[in-house]
Amino acid sequence: MIELAEEAKVTKDIISLDIPEDFYLLAKKVIIGFIWAKNNLKFKAILKGDDDIFINIDNAISFINQNEETYGYFGQKMHNQPVERSGRYKLTKEEHEKNVFDPYCSGGGFIFTNASVYKIIPLFDLEKILRIDDAHIGELAFHTGIVAKMTNGFYMWNDWCEYLKDIIVSHPADDPTCIDFLLKRSMIDNGKLPRDSRVENQKFYKDVSLLSKK
Repeated sequence: MIELAEEAKVTKDIISLDIPEDFYLLAKKVIIGFIWAKNNLKFKAILKGDDDIFINIDNAISFINQNEETYGYFGQKMHNQPVERSGRYKLTKEEHEKNVFDPYCSGGGFIFTNASVYKIIPLFDLEKILRIDDAHIGELAFHTGIVAKMTNGFYMWNDWCEYLKDIIVSHPADDPTCIDFLLKRSMIDNGKLPRDSRVENQKFYKDVSLLSKK
């Protein structure tokens, strides 16, 4: 924590919150992050992501710059998603009376435009959150008239670490070799690295034998 505090002084890109590290409190992190951005940054859009994803920064910026939708909410849309009554994602009837969630984007990664962030913030209440953070954010957005939009480039179940040229967010990506592979492929496609047929001919990182040598 001391090292993080020192880094935060230099980079000014770390928010430290007094919130227990708990899966069921993730919504509070998202809410505070949105509020912090509104109060401290000038931005066209926010990309919220989990810590086990790959983000193609060039594709994300390109998408944001090309999209002119004022109240945008983009990602892997979850439509008619049933409310689970048991297991890790359990919600009781008292917590959520309806059996189906309003449309929302999978929490691995989604984008909110500036206007959408400003419109949803008045509904935030840290004392009244759903334990399922992405569903909570989606339902608040839906109540303001902002509807989640299915968007190409958000791959939330890419367990096989497949590279696709339009990737904006790929989840999961918690294997360093997978991340290295996706990063190199994306940088080649975006002109940030020289073309390399040995890498470009591969679609899945597990088939790549030369990455560690580059």
